[in-house]
Amino acid sequence: EENSQKIRQAVNETRGYIMTYNDKPIEVFFYSTSNGKTEDVAEVFSASLPYYNVVDSPGEEGAPRYKETVTFSNKEFANIFNAKYPKSGLSATNLENMLKILSWTDSGRVRDLMVGKIKVKATEFRTMYGLNSTDFNFRFSKDKIFIDTTGYGHGVGMSQIGANIMAQQGFNYED
Repeated sequence: EENSQKIRQAVNETRGYIMTYNDKPIEVFFYSTSNGKTEDVAEVFSASLPYYNVVDSPGEEGAPRYKETVTFSNKEFANIFNAKYPKSGLSATNLENMLKILSWTDSGRVRDLMVGKIKVKATEFRTMYGLNSTDFNFRFSKDKIFIDTTGYGHGVGMSQIGANIMAQQGFNYED
């Protein structure tokens, strides 16, 4: 009931407000948890929008799913990739030498990586392996690969956890 009351209050206090750019309504994006920065929309979606830039989104380090690790056996990891890219040349026996991050976005997320002989966008890789975000890195053991992620979601627009933290600090919806 307390949450319902807060939701009704927020809706009533913002009724009739819209966000605009050049006097036109903007396309609105949100996600769960930032890695400390928002992402440029062009890195995730096919269009560039001038009102979505990389900005700091601090204070989310204690959020659920802020840091997470996904673990695969080397064979499982290779099988997932090779199912989509059978000519990748990816082998379970030499993963550490067959994975290379090629570039990062301005927000510190991975943009592109090389997997075997295939260059792949991090957004596709994230989906393929069920990762929380494109802010990831690899760790290897003899038979396993660990993928550590920071943040949860695509990173474009408003971080829900970040907005909640700002509200707890006394900021309002305009902030």
